[in-house]
Amino acid sequence: MNAILRFTVCTVALGVVGLGLDLLHPGGLPGLAGELGSLPRLRMTLRQELEKQQQLDDENVKILGRIATKRQIATEVVAGRVSLWQAAERFAQLVDTKPGQTPAKCCICPDEKYFRAVMAYARAEFSGRPEVVAVVKSRLENELQQALECGAGELPDRN
Repeated sequence: MNAILRFTVCTVALGVVGLGLDLLHPGGLPGLAGELGSLPRLRMTLRQELEKQQQLDDENVKILGRIATKRQIATEVVAGRVSLWQAAERFAQLVDTKPGQTPAKCCICPDEKYFRAVMAYARAEFSGRPEVVAVVKSRLENELQQALECGAGELPDRN
């Protein structure tokens, strides 16, 4: 008897809540039923979006790491600790290396675009100090000309 009474009270309470919702938001109950039916699909979509977000976050960390490495390389070039040639090789390795792969030692002349990329990073890194850029620019241009004349033949002096 208690079970029947509880069931009846709960059913009446749900009915009252349903009527109250229908009065406050006419036509809302059928829409709510449809939305409740789509919850499993929405959960799956949410899970997929979270996985995509994690992949994007992982890729973002890798990209920021490569940018930091390129900035460090450019700083080393400007300081004269690394030649333009070595920096271009390292830039090429950063671009050509697949995730999880150990970069191979480059033994041929890097493409001109890597030399120019190093120079652009150096200019950008020291853009607030034009006197440094002016001094380093001519040195890097000379190193670039030597590297381009070298081509894939003999390697220039790499410091």
